[in-house]
Amino acid sequence: MSLVSKQIHLETYPLGSPIRSRYLRVQQVLDHYPFKRAKLYQYLAAGDIKSFVLKEKGALRGIRLIDRDSLEAFLESQAITAEVTK
Repeated sequence: MSLVSKQIHLETYPLGSPIRSRYLRVQQVLDHYPFKRAKLYQYLAAGDIKSFVLKEKGALRGIRLIDRDSLEAFLESQAITAEVTK
């Protein structure tokens, strides 16, 4: 990385600040959102929250990545529904 690109990187993402990723792994969702594993997988299976499995061709296993925008839209819709039913 050149000195200029390193400086731009540090100005964009100051040391220690998290980079917001669009896709989250299951454990990241469990650590930062109000879900238990079984319930999260239930929402994923129902299509309420979008996700996909990233894996190499021919691989048996991969990494499930959850779309953060879909997750937050789902939570927002749940909050609106809860507000209406008060």
